Amino acid sequence: MYTLIQTPGGEGAAARLCLIAIGLALVSLLISEWLARVSRQRMGG
Repeated sequence: MYTLIQTPGGEGAAARLCLIAIGLALVSLLISEWLARVSRQRMGG
C-alpha cells in the first residue's frame, strides 16, 4: 500500500486495493455471523 501511494499515479491502484480489503472484511464478517447463527440454531438456542 505504501509503495503504491508513493508511486506517481499509484493512487488508483491503492484505492482499489483498499476497496478489495474492505470487501473481503465485510464478506468475512457476514460469513462469520451466518456460521454463528447456524451454530446457535443447532445448539437449540
